[in-house]
Amino acid sequence: MKRVSLRYCGCCNPQLDLRSLLEDALRRIGGRDGPWELVPFAEEAEVCLLLNGCPVGCARAEGCRGKAIERAVIRGWKADGSLDWGWEKGEGGNC
Repeated sequence: MKRVSLRYCGCCNPQLDLRSLLEDALRRIGGRDGPWELVPFAEEAEVCLLLNGCPVGCARAEGCRGKAIERAVIRGWKADGSLDWGWEKGEGGNC
């Protein structure tokens, strides 16, 4: 079972549903219901998820004790009104 830690930004972007980003991330890790376990951010984890609602990226990796980082990167909005975003991966280890 993967140990996953999570950090949200302050969610000041009312147009974005961070819960849907979290559900997408958990599906990528191993399905909505597992095999993963959410653990406190300061504990050892396989993956640290950083969920940010805008390009400022207030959810930072400091204090992350995961082996890998996945960060939701929000770039803004496309001309058709859809969200322009993606996942960025990085190395963990007390970033």
